[in-house]
Amino acid sequence: MEKSELKLTFPYRQLFSAQTVIAIFFLAILCSGFYYNVLSAGWRFDDGDHLIFASTYSPWQYFFIPEITRLQSGANLTPWNALFYDINLSLFGLNPSGFYIHQLIIIGLTSIATFFLLRLWIAPVWSLIGAVVFMISAPTVHIANEIMTGHYSSGLLFVVIALYAFVCAVRLEQNRYALIGAFFFLLAVTCKEIYVPLIVILPFLPAGTL
Repeated sequence: MEKSELKLTFPYRQLFSAQTVIAIFFLAILCSGFYYNVLSAGWRFDDGDHLIFASTYSPWQYFFIPEITRLQSGANLTPWNALFYDINLSLFGLNPSGFYIHQLIIIGLTSIATFFLLRLWIAPVWSLIGAVVFMISAPTVHIANEIMTGHYSSGLLFVVIALYAFVCAVRLEQNRYALIGAFFFLLAVTCKEIYVPLIVILPFLPAGTL
């Protein structure tokens, strides 16, 4: 496909179209309604341990001091998990509802980002369906009900943004989008090491239309 055709398929002018605005509002309302009952949940599973860790150490310690990072998990790279608790402790104290609100905001933003990502290749209605499927899928329901999976949801949001930026970099031939993608990829990796293989997937993404 010619370079000019690639640029024409990039929906830059459609980012703030009426269809896009409607889709964003729909996804926000769906997220609020579908997961409303989650807000009444309390602490679960490993929340206690994560709360203690986040209240004991500061972000610069669990991000940049390996000995402290390994105290949270000796087998995984998850400093963002502690940061997720740290931020929520500062904002909401020990009120779990605030933690769940934060989790749902991330899920809502990820569904919206997914809509934008899919719009690079397919029509708005199908992009919206894809975003809705993500939002109500079993893995997302599982994550919404467990605060301790906040680093997974945050990492996925960063991954979707990184994918979007990478495609934009290829289509528009602008390095700034590549740098933005690299930045969000780095953030995703600090959330969970499972996002490291993303760098292998990037070369196989279709730059043009499907």
